[in-house]
Amino acid sequence: MVVNWRDLPRWDFKTARASAFRLAHTDFRPLGEFAEEATEMVRPWGKPEAQWPVYGVNNEAGVVFSHHQRGDTFNAAYKRIRKDWFFHNPTRANVGSLGRVPDVPDDAITSPEYQVWRITGGLLPAYVDILIQTPFFIDQIACHRVGAVKERLFVQNLLEIPIPVVALPAQRKIVAAWEAAGKDQAAMAAKIEQLEHDIEARFFEDLGLKARPESKPPKCFALKWSKMARWGVEISWRESQQPQTFRYLSKPLSEVCQTGTGGTPSRKRPAYFGGGISWVKTTEVRNDVIMGTEETLTDEGMANCQAKLYPVGSIVMAMYGQGATRARTSKLGIEATTNQACLVMTQFTDTLLPDFLWYYLMARYNDLRALASGNNQPNLSAELVRSFPVPLPPLSVQRQIVYRITERRAEIAKLKADARARADAAKAEVEAMIRGLRDNETGAQLASARTNKG
Repeated sequence: MVVNWRDLPRWDFKTARASAFRLAHTDFRPLGEFAEEATEMVRPWGKPEAQWPVYGVNNEAGVVFSHHQRGDTFNAAYKRIRKDWFFHNPTRANVGSLGRVPDVPDDAITSPEYQVWRITGGLLPAYVDILIQTPFFIDQIACHRVGAVKERLFVQNLLEIPIPVVALPAQRKIVAAWEAAGKDQAAMAAKIEQLEHDIEARFFEDLGLKARPESKPPKCFALKWSKMARWGVEISWRESQQPQTFRYLSKPLSEVCQTGTGGTPSRKRPAYFGGGISWVKTTEVRNDVIMGTEETLTDEGMANCQAKLYPVGSIVMAMYGQGATRARTSKLGIEATTNQACLVMTQFTDTLLPDFLWYYLMARYNDLRALASGNNQPNLSAELVRSFPVPLPPLSVQRQIVYRITERRAEIAKLKADARARADAAKAEVEAMIRGLRDNETGAQLASARTNKG
């Protein structure tokens, strides 16, 4: 890459990329011509008994409500946010952790670490909300972060990013196209969710069970000791609300298959990694068939962590992990070993189809999660999972259930792939419209309006 020295405000590769982008798009203008920082500090302890609504931001949903917090529990000033303002996580903006503030209460606030800004004119907030999600804008965020150890994107860095200037009528067309695509995606998501719900409901019906509604136990409740199947607040609450009785004979998981775990070799020994042995981590357990892994081990690495190679068809369960990972399951489509955070089921008895067990464990996901213990990051106990009851319908019934679910899962997988393709196409179409790359009426309007602030 070659860039004139005078075009480099800072000397580093990222700055060179940013400068090259500006030189290639001389008709783009800095975002700072249309936006400004909007920092208004709030001291919640001034209203000690008030429940302050605190908002956060992530790269999936944008700005979201986080929690309510009493004023007297704050130990730092927070930042006020208002509808149609924007804020971002300065350390994760490069992966899309930024968004527009929705309709929020007047006392809504966010972390003092987040960067808050607003539009001053010339751009519709709804249009900017789309703009900041485009690949070219995210790429420019990566070029404008600063910091030696931990890079951050401050408001002043964000406002340096060059953007195409689009007339207000064209902005409205872009917003309309984006919203139409969003409705299409929402309809597909609803269809997929309904199909998944139908699969679970029919499965429970076949087994004589009832799907438990999502609920959290109250802060205090009473339960007879004789009703305690095992010690645990959440599982005790769930059992007390809706006891489960199987239509068929059931046995503990430990009596219908063999179970084992894996290990993690020392990261200090590079020779332990990069071999031909697939190595599954909990983040790769996603209720699907595992056909490859992010990392592999050498024979030496597997031997030095006491791991074991499991055959194709084994079922892997994540015993702990962040977010929704805990209690997820996958089936091995390849021979693989795992880390110590996975429980692997193999060597099934002749009264149980492995796929039936897999689908059953996915259907009982919430009940399995309720077995976890621990405060900061609850973990599943291998002993409790091994004692988890597994129903054993006749093999003919198991085959019917597996066949029906497999067909539905294939239908859902096709719908999800279609939804992803449509979402990608919508993003590409909108980015092309924003950058004036479409050779049609709207594209012509955009191209001719780039120097018009509306």
